[in-house]
Amino acid sequence: MDNEMSKLEQIMALKNGRGIQYLLNTAYEILGNPIVIHNMEYKFIACTENIVIDDPLWNELITSGSYSSESIEFFKNECFIDAIANARTITLLTSNKLKYDRLFGKIFNEDNITVAYVNMIAINRPVEEDYPEIWEAFCKTLSKEVEKSEFYKRYGQIYQNTIIRKLIEGSIEDKRLYTGHVANIYQGLKQYLYLAVVEIVQRDPGHSVREYFLDTLKKSKHSFKYTIYSNYIIIIISSDNAKLNLKKSFNSMKEPFKQNNIYMGISSRFDNLFELQKYYREAVDALKCGLENDRNQWITLYDEI
Repeated sequence: MDNEMSKLEQIMALKNGRGIQYLLNTAYEILGNPIVIHNMEYKFIACTENIVIDDPLWNELITSGSYSSESIEFFKNECFIDAIANARTITLLTSNKLKYDRLFGKIFNEDNITVAYVNMIAINRPVEEDYPEIWEAFCKTLSKEVEKSEFYKRYGQIYQNTIIRKLIEGSIEDKRLYTGHVANIYQGLKQYLYLAVVEIVQRDPGHSVREYFLDTLKKSKHSFKYTIYSNYIIIIISSDNAKLNLKKSFNSMKEPFKQNNIYMGISSRFDNLFELQKYYREAVDALKCGLENDRNQWITLYDEI
């Protein structure tokens, strides 16, 4: 690369299509510091090749393939997880218990789901004033590299489904460990939230039928979050308006839902995803009430029962 180009220009000149390893190795040549990527379960994906450093977190991830529970607890206690949760894309992670600072970044798939984290360890060069802009540009390049990948599309959906399921079941005991994971669910959602459960009222509709209508809903309302749980299609609805006409929001789906005996229950409004279990129960209660009392009403709101 032209030595007269700035680091930012060199990063922005990187081409996609040659793989993550190429990007990591080339970015190392530009930025002078090693880079490592891990997935949402803290498992190793890739790193700058042929690098030996004295950073214990780097060495643990590279040699064992994942961070230990002790290291993850360290991330929590040093407020790394909180910093990650509050970051849109990048943040600087520092600790007096670590020899080196690190620049952290999020990698997104084409559905705007976070699928990996990337860290640059500032071992050879300190994090300079212009690095955040450079680092954000590099994270965008990495996201472009994975966004066409069917693997990362599937992985992102499975990861998101797992977190939503845990929230519904109330099985998250240490919320601070999951702050970053839940923050990723908030990604793209607006201020006011509702939970909807959708049931196909026919004998043994089958998983493929639910998947078909799940895909139909996604195409109609692509900004919401979706999964399947306990044979229901689950939708996390969001809005900027405190008073939302929920029935009007799904008016375009009215005829296909009526034709296929599909019904929906919607919870009251909330803003904290860690309380999702409560609002799931409200949505199920609304659905059951609607089915028992009025089969001509395909959407039932908890606030109306």
